[in-house]
Amino acid sequence: MPALAPIVAFEHHLKQDLSGYPDGIGSRKLNLCTQIVSIADVFDALRSTRPYRKGLATDRIRNIMGEQGNPAFNQKLLKRFVNLMGLFPVGNLVRLSTDELAVVSAEHPTDPFRPQVKIITNTKGEMLEEPVLANTWDRNSGGEHPRAVVEAVDPEEVGIDPLKYL
Repeated sequence: MPALAPIVAFEHHLKQDLSGYPDGIGSRKLNLCTQIVSIADVFDALRSTRPYRKGLATDRIRNIMGEQGNPAFNQKLLKRFVNLMGLFPVGNLVRLSTDELAVVSAEHPTDPFRPQVKIITNTKGEMLEEPVLANTWDRNSGGEHPRAVVEAVDPEEVGIDPLKYL
């Protein structure tokens, strides 16, 4: 077992201000690996469906984890995690401004609000025979973005497995 593993296992439920558990550990600086694992652990816990609650949508998790003044996380690492995960990670089911449902297929390299998507329903909510690939960063002849991501959608609520479209 790597020497770092017991340290991370011991510390990963401690917050930056050393609240959390275990209690009464004195003053210390949390290990960098602990700080990274803490962010991933909370993200996974919130995203996963548990016997007592459904998993949360990614945008809701980001709001919870990114609350101002939250002592739980190293804010620089949290920002980096969010940047790596993206605002709408590949495989997320999203609703577009046109009321179409789509699966995120790629992120824009500089604009996390404008991913590439595979549109799977029309504006009436009817499934398309074949997904339509669209870049939400593309503009029409008037310079407008005809499609934009409005929200993440819980796939279980609409009965769609987004992973089958990747």
